[in-house]
Amino acid sequence: MILVTTPPTLEPVTLDEVKAQLRLDHSEDDDFIAAKIKAARQNLERRCGIAMLSQTVKFSADGFPAGPLMLPRPPLQTVTSIVYRDATHAAVTLAAGDYIVRGVAGDGFVAPVTSWPATDGLSGAVEATFVAGYGATAADVPEPLREAVRLLAAYLYDRGEAASSDAMHELPFGVEDMVADFRRWGFG
Repeated sequence: MILVTTPPTLEPVTLDEVKAQLRLDHSEDDDFIAAKIKAARQNLERRCGIAMLSQTVKFSADGFPAGPLMLPRPPLQTVTSIVYRDATHAAVTLAAGDYIVRGVAGDGFVAPVTSWPATDGLSGAVEATFVAGYGATAADVPEPLREAVRLLAAYLYDRGEAASSDAMHELPFGVEDMVADFRRWGFG
């Protein structure tokens, strides 16, 4: 399971940028457009399996893998904690010295210094909490992703709602190409 516990404090594009994209000069729809910006970012993050702006993510797994524990939603900034339930179902926080963090600024993972401890084997026995994203400001987000958010937010504003179930899954022309290089497979 992937859960954003602390979302970004801002969006990768501003209201003014999307209004310029739409060629709007009134403020009647500002709240509506702001909601479309947030929805566009969240949609593209889910589709690509990435985090655009700094956000705290909690990832749970049923146990430790045989090798490194791959963390979803790159790019990884920092690992906050790794907690597991031991055989007695007690929550145990691994000491930072018990694992190695790799892939900062990219596809992040943690590996045990010696070996992973045994868990209780129940669902969600391992939880990793970490900060992911390109950075805390819109300027940290690569321009193709920012342009994709602008296009998708404008599209959502113009369309209002899908005319058919097929249209709900379509992206505006060019968005898929803009985000293709950022897509990560295996996590959503």
